Amino acid sequence: MTKQYLDVSYIIAYRESKDPYRKRNLLYNIRFINKHFDGVEIIIAEDDKTPTMSKRELPKNVKYVFCHHDGPFNKAWAFNCAVKTATTKKIIVFADGDIIAPPGAYIATAQVFDNEPETASIDLYGGFINAKHILSDRIISGEEDPFEKPVDNLNVYAESFGDGSFIDSHSPLFGGLNMIRKSLFYGARGCFEEIFDGWGAEDISFGYLLSKISKVGRLNACAVHLCHWPARGSENRGNPTNEPNWQLFLQLKDKLDSKENAIKLINERSLDWGNPERYPL
Repeated sequence: MTKQYLDVSYIIAYRESKDPYRKRNLLYNIRFINKHFDGVEIIIAEDDKTPTMSKRELPKNVKYVFCHHDGPFNKAWAFNCAVKTATTKKIIVFADGDIIAPPGAYIATAQVFDNEPETASIDLYGGFINAKHILSDRIISGEEDPFEKPVDNLNVYAESFGDGSFIDSHSPLFGGLNMIRKSLFYGARGCFEEIFDGWGAEDISFGYLLSKISKVGRLNACAVHLCHWPARGSENRGNPTNEPNWQLFLQLKDKLDSKENAIKLINERSLDWGNPERYPL
C-alpha cells in the first residue's frame, strides 16, 4: 500500500477515563493516520488534572500537549490550545479519537481547499457506521478493513454560503471529523467557544458561526465510529453537560442572526483563546 501525502495538523482532544476502549481507539486512530498518510502533524491535547499519556505509548511523530484542568473536560479549550502549537500552514483537522473515515475522504477534502479558496470548513462524512464491540475489535486488530474497497465519487454537499442556510436540515459541521482552513480559525480568534463545560454543542456552535461568515459543507463519505462505553452521569447519551451546553448554544445563536452580528461577536472575543494557563495550578 502506497501512502499519500497529506499536509494537515490532525488534532484529537483527550481525557482519560475508566473505559479502556477510549485510549485503545485513540491509539488505533493514530496508527490509522500514520498507516495511510505521510506529512501529517498529529497533535494529542490532553485536558486533565495530571498527565496520563506516556510518551512510550505514542509514536515519535506525535506531538503531545498537556492542558492542566481540575474541572470537567473542556474539549473546546483543549482543541484551541492544540491549534496554538500547530505548525501546518493551511489546514487543521479536528478529530474524535473514535472516528475514522475512508482514506480517500481526507485527500478529497484537502483538494477542495486547494481548488476552492472560499471554502472554510468541511465535515469529512455525511453518515457513519456504529461499529459494535466485535467489529471494533476486528478493525483494531487488523482482521477487518472497513475501507478495503476504495470509495468513488466523493463530493461536498450541504453547503452554506455565509448566510447560515443549508441545503439540508443538518448543520454542515457537527463534530467528529472536520477540516478547517487555519487562517480562518485564527481570524475568528479560536472558533471553539471555551465557555462550554465538558463536551456537547461546542461543535454545533462552531459550525453555526462558520456558516454565518463563510462557505462550509460536508463530504458524502461514510465514517466508522469505534465502540466505547458511554460516559457516566447523565441520561442524555451519557453526557451530563449536553443539555446545559445546548441551552448555552441557543443563547449564542440568538446573537448570530446575521453575518454582521457574527463578525461583531468575533471581534468581541478575547485574544487570549487557547491559553494553556486558563485554569491556573
